Amino acid sequence: MGLQSEERQGTLWKEGSLFLSLGGWSVILSALTTFSFSIFPIQLGLPVWQLNTISALYNASANILTGSLLICLARLFNPNDLQLKSNCAWIRKLAGLLAVIMLVTIPMSLFAGYNTIKGNEAASKIALKDWNKQLATAKAFSSEADLRNWAASLPEPLILPPVFSAPFPVIKQRLVGNLTGKINSVRNQIEANYRGQWLSFLKDLLRNSIQALLLAVAFSALSTSGRLRDIVLFIARNRIRLGTTERSSRTGEQQK
Repeated sequence: MGLQSEERQGTLWKEGSLFLSLGGWSVILSALTTFSFSIFPIQLGLPVWQLNTISALYNASANILTGSLLICLARLFNPNDLQLKSNCAWIRKLAGLLAVIMLVTIPMSLFAGYNTIKGNEAASKIALKDWNKQLATAKAFSSEADLRNWAASLPEPLILPPVFSAPFPVIKQRLVGNLTGKINSVRNQIEANYRGQWLSFLKDLLRNSIQALLLAVAFSALSTSGRLRDIVLFIARNRIRLGTTERSSRTGEQQK
């Protein structure tokens, strides 16, 4: 009777190990699939693509971590399974690499964000330069014919009335005033966008950096070796009491 109970218990543990392992691999493969499709089309030279790829990597890494923990937990249910032992071993080795990648993505995010904002600013300044060029052209008009030729040569030609309701100098002055106002508006918008983009990016950078550090800590703790792993486990056990310290475990053994 006792033997049958032990065999049944062993079977349940093996089934639980299988379910955990399948669940872990499903979570990992699902995360990798989502990440792979989110980075297409690949545009390595674009800072915006780099930022989106790093964000997608953070989202995928959280699920990869969960799946890895499930697979390692499955080995505890069935420690004699050689395949589970092998899977857990190389997953823990890969965890050390992922911890380093998480740390590297922090300066990469800063660099990509800086290039993105600078690229947007450069594009805005090109538009502002075109407006200044149009203003300089308008100031050089000497006759109504010059004004009409300029209006017809624009990418989107201006429709002018056959006869102006005011003398040419007045029309020219109005045009110069309108262009000057437009340039001032564009300049103010560029400055506002520049500040807004930096504020938004710094907020995202702080959030992503914290997320990357937490993932790096988790992956390093899961890894098989490394100085960072030793530091993380020491803090977890002896400072924030997330696990049993060596001293308390020895005390427990002596009491037994």
